[in-house]
Amino acid sequence: MPNIGSPFDQLPGQPSGPGQARPTLRLRSKGPQVENLQTGLNAVSRTAFPRLAADGIFGHLTLNRVKEFQKQNHLKVDGIVGPHTWGVLLATKPGAVPAHLKRICSTGDPGNKGPAMLTQMEYFALPSPGEFDSTDSSLAFGTESAAGSSPIRMLSPAQVVIAKSVYGESLDVSRIYISNKSGLGGLAFTVAFPDSNEVVQIMNCGTFTPSTHLLIHELAHVWQSQHHSDPYRFMVNAVDCQVGAAVSNGNAAIDDPGVILHHEFPRNFPFSAYAYMPGFGIDMYGAEQMARAVEKGDKIVRAQMRSKVRNSVDSRNITALSRPSFADRRMTGVIP
Repeated sequence: MPNIGSPFDQLPGQPSGPGQARPTLRLRSKGPQVENLQTGLNAVSRTAFPRLAADGIFGHLTLNRVKEFQKQNHLKVDGIVGPHTWGVLLATKPGAVPAHLKRICSTGDPGNKGPAMLTQMEYFALPSPGEFDSTDSSLAFGTESAAGSSPIRMLSPAQVVIAKSVYGESLDVSRIYISNKSGLGGLAFTVAFPDSNEVVQIMNCGTFTPSTHLLIHELAHVWQSQHHSDPYRFMVNAVDCQVGAAVSNGNAAIDDPGVILHHEFPRNFPFSAYAYMPGFGIDMYGAEQMARAVEKGDKIVRAQMRSKVRNSVDSRNITALSRPSFADRRMTGVIP
């Protein structure tokens, strides 16, 4: 049987030879050695965590994955990749990553950006809004009978009223579409989609008549897209937040195996990308937390979102979507 070797053997930038020292890596380390570390960790089969983005940045997701590996191998659990951790990693044979880890948040790797997210749109075969004659909305996006089998249409007058009751005039409803498609597991999801010379938002709710709560929630993602300098950023942040919660839930299970008995483990318990502590502005929340807060009627969040001029950039929104954010549902005061 041929020698499979270490997952690091063929990676560029690796020191060669058994006597060559490898650098000590820790949180905030950067460079090709971190990328090699991430690639090697992805090759280890015994993990309950999602695949790491091999981006060469030692962030909190990599830190948690290192700690898990250290605990599994009876090493000092400090998140620092020194000689002992490197030695065990180099002796580890590559293995298959469980298939379910490739389906986190319907998009797989948290490093996915806009174009990768849009692959899901192609999967659903949604036509571009530009394929319809928007000057005749009664024909293209009118009633069920008028729209026929069209999988996408504009908001109904009643839905526009709901949108304005929550978001005021801060939303550009001319760029918002709704689809009767949904994501994996029947979950709703919203995407920003390039159309001609503008970016539109498509809410995939599984139905053209979603509940008011679901409509308000998905419209929050539309707001995030329309009030950011990068209209696709909310999609990346939503995935980052959900993956971050899943990683933390895996860590929680290592420390307290009892959490796996909860019916929402490992996706939404004990940590959840949707759970939030009320009483703060939008810059303190992630994409899903912000959407949940406005859905729940949070006065501070709603007032801040309503106050924005249509199609303007909100610095608080940029701050909110710049890092993953999620909350521990076991904490007093946290709203799930």
